[in-house]
Amino acid sequence: MSVSRQTSDPDGDTPTGLDYIQSNQKICPACPQKIIFCIDLANEMDETLQGTTGVGIKGTLGSDVSRILLTRRLLLRFIHLKLMFNNSHEFAIVVLNEKAVWHMDFSNDEMLLEMAISELYPTGHYNTFDTTSLFTTIAQHVGMARDDVMVQVILVYGRSAVIPDPVDQKIMEILHANPRFQLDAVYLHGKKNATNCPQSVYDRLTELENPAGRSYFFEVTRHAKRYAIAMTQLLGHPLQRAEQEEDSYELKDETVTVDLVDDDVA
Repeated sequence: MSVSRQTSDPDGDTPTGLDYIQSNQKICPACPQKIIFCIDLANEMDETLQGTTGVGIKGTLGSDVSRILLTRRLLLRFIHLKLMFNNSHEFAIVVLNEKAVWHMDFSNDEMLLEMAISELYPTGHYNTFDTTSLFTTIAQHVGMARDDVMVQVILVYGRSAVIPDPVDQKIMEILHANPRFQLDAVYLHGKKNATNCPQSVYDRLTELENPAGRSYFFEVTRHAKRYAIAMTQLLGHPLQRAEQEEDSYELKDETVTVDLVDDDVA
């Protein structure tokens, strides 16, 4: 599946990115968000991401760090910044084992959220992931009737050799039918080898995208910096974002991907 930017049409038939933003602002301008972090707790989250010297606040991305430790740091930063934008935002946490489990209910109390995030540690090796359980869990805890709240799901998946199960289309379509529901994803993975199949995993994850929305999907192999950049881009309000700049959902060669990130982003 490809993602392309919308361009202006001289005849006025094709909506521009600005048209999209303006039309959505009329529906729900800068509305509060309910943000659900869905965090993989498979053992692969203990694997190491490489730091980049001098990057991050006070060089916080300068040292090698495990995926789960950096995830905890990035979630705390994300929450702090979002509450600076709007203190009405609320956050919840779902953990992913073989199934999705609701870990913490919605709150905007930074202290309670920090305590819940500090409890996120890898819990075992899992050979399967029940994708339908993720959508079922979300549907059970989120009231989708309100038109003044935007629900954003941020999925962090870290398994290179475990392709998520196909999702039940009915429950996914129920959630996607709501224009104020958005699912984004960050995929942390290793290189392809005899057991790892990251492209197949990524292809399955992108099947969760709402074709009518503007989901952001990111993939991270080795560099902590790339993960931090992805989470920073997800700070923008889903109703006010442009289309993702990625031109394809095909995973790139690792060396090329790293070179592009390091050259293009300060």
